[in-house]
Amino acid sequence: MTRERSRTIVLSWLALTSLLLPAAVFAQSATEGPGLLDSRLTYANDVERAAAAANQATFDALDTQCNPNGQLDTIAAPSEELRPGGCTSLQFFVYLTTRELVHSANALLGEGPTVASLNVTEQGLGTALRWTAAEELAVQGSMATQFSSNQLSNLATRLTALRAGASGFTVAGLNDLPESWRHAAIAGLSLSENGNSGTTLGRWGGFVNASLGNGDKSPTGNENAFDYDTQELTLGLDYRIGNATVVGGMLGISRQDVEFVPDSNRISVVDGSIEGDGTSVIVFIMTSTDRWYASASLGSQQIDYALERDIRYPSFNPNVADSNSRATSEPEASVTTATAALGYTWAPGAWQIEPYIGFEYLDVTIDAFDEARSFNALSGQIDSDAFNLVIAEQTFQSLDSNIGLRLQYTLTPSWGVAAPYLNLAYHRELQNDPRVIEARYAGAGNEAFAFAVQTDPFDSDYFTWAVGVSAVVRGARERRYGGSAGGGISVFTQFEAVERLDFYSEQIISAGLRYEF
Repeated sequence: MTRERSRTIVLSWLALTSLLLPAAVFAQSATEGPGLLDSRLTYANDVERAAAAANQATFDALDTQCNPNGQLDTIAAPSEELRPGGCTSLQFFVYLTTRELVHSANALLGEGPTVASLNVTEQGLGTALRWTAAEELAVQGSMATQFSSNQLSNLATRLTALRAGASGFTVAGLNDLPESWRHAAIAGLSLSENGNSGTTLGRWGGFVNASLGNGDKSPTGNENAFDYDTQELTLGLDYRIGNATVVGGMLGISRQDVEFVPDSNRISVVDGSIEGDGTSVIVFIMTSTDRWYASASLGSQQIDYALERDIRYPSFNPNVADSNSRATSEPEASVTTATAALGYTWAPGAWQIEPYIGFEYLDVTIDAFDEARSFNALSGQIDSDAFNLVIAEQTFQSLDSNIGLRLQYTLTPSWGVAAPYLNLAYHRELQNDPRVIEARYAGAGNEAFAFAVQTDPFDSDYFTWAVGVSAVVRGARERRYGGSAGGGISVFTQFEAVERLDFYSEQIISAGLRYEF
């Protein structure tokens, strides 16, 4: 539930602190006694616990050089003049911000320095920690796989159309043909093989598909809730070799919009958005007989992201300002896709029954990137570049196997041929391990810790169903006696939904037109 064109991530320097590495890893470096990792504090979910561990580890590492003698333990808002020589300006800013969270924990526990406490409740501290989390980075991967999957779905629809009524590989006067010839034409087969010698099919066909999709994701312990919309346009060209084999290519463009939303249980409190602009190129081949068909494809997608994410949590300490920042970045992703499918067509009367199996492979790379800048979410003024994140390159793969059944019925009204259909498919993911996103504070210098964002795994299995209709609105005609038939126009429209995806809901409406020349 995916649509891979990439640009924009808005993370604050604190974004890094949410990176989801088990708290036990950081506990080894944390100081004894009060603090964010004290067992007396109760956090609501994994995001809060991971953010607590990351903030505490960063604070402990910087405390020795930014507050070597404890001289800042009684100063709520120390000025730059009080910064020790061994602590850079960027490190000082990171230290003071993590200090606010640590001192808030101390105040709740009644131990340790508290001068920079936010004076919040335990729930308020958890909310502040969730605002600092960087798990939004996981959405980039979801958007990349969604775009590629949608392009492959467009390809599957087009290959089906080339075998069926929407292909345009039909001849004028279709309703006047004998029954066996008519079904042969609808299946895209050579009529000469069924007794109509001398008629050949047009070689070239061009098509355009458009689709609109929307969906939402519920929050998990690793990832936030969000809504998303997709718009895609696909242009294609195919060429028929003989009457059994078709080769072609597709060029697709996509726009994906993701809006992060809080949920009623306050598991997800973030605010922000991600936009993804993608391009796709796919080449394909299909060969078919009167019963069997096989197809394969190879493709490449590029996505440019633009992400904005606000980091907002209040301070009830008059000496400590609220956190109200926004961070931006523009990462890029690339995807390589490969597919293979095999099917069998059984056509009793006007029915067409088609069981099939297929595989879809995706290899995704999200390039390493640095956060560009942060600025105040209200004033728009740049706060500091001190909290930029450095995100390591991310790579992961998906191998989806599917088995399905397509049912189609052929109607022959006076104006042409119409073929309503139903497509059901079961998908099983053969590589569903979660990936880990590594990041660090650029501003912390040599004291920066490597953090790991744990993402949700791919769903191991799910179902898709689609209903639609393809129609030949103008049959192909022989331009000269004995020549190839061309000029056919066909259209299709389809509604598709994904079922039994954990935490996801998705629907896609698509339509297309094809012209044979």
